[in-house]
Amino acid sequence: LSHWVIRCGDLLKPLVELMHQIILGYDIAYADETPIQVLKEKGRPAESKSMMWYFSGGPPEQRCVIYEYHPTREGAVARQFFQGYQGYLHCDGYSGYEALFAALLVIHVACWAHARRKFAEIIKASPFRQDWFDTTIDCLKIARPGLPIILPVTEFRDTLGVGLTNIASGADVATELKKATAAFQPVLDKSQEG
Repeated sequence: LSHWVIRCGDLLKPLVELMHQIILGYDIAYADETPIQVLKEKGRPAESKSMMWYFSGGPPEQRCVIYEYHPTREGAVARQFFQGYQGYLHCDGYSGYEALFAALLVIHVACWAHARRKFAEIIKASPFRQDWFDTTIDCLKIARPGLPIILPVTEFRDTLGVGLTNIASGADVATELKKATAAFQPVLDKSQEG
């Protein structure tokens, strides 16, 4: 059975390459990575952490998704996949993507779920006004995985703007809000272009 699966994988390589080209040819793409454990992997102990990488993109009528196994979380995986890509990349703040953004051909569009998680952590330990945080978190709840979000970002920015003026400089909250504002700036710029 495993030989059949391997053979099918070989036969599907041209289709996966076509999907890769479709992703690279559109100006909005998505990436993420998650740890997996592979038992009995040659040359590695069973406790080793491997990664399953998720890449997607393409025009809405031709959306493509590619999953790739890699033994590491090194940024080289993302750099190799997105080699030659120009556009917006929706991903988390993992430093492995930074080299893609350094050349300014790939623009980072921050991940709502990761921004929301930081605010939720801050709320638990915060002496600041709970109602302001509730508004901010509600604003972040509108995100849906895999869907580009433009309009709600403006509301989020306005909420952040009010909050930033009311928060003491240097607090964890202020730092996270400033980072979130900067991370979502490319989306704001794109939404203002029309």
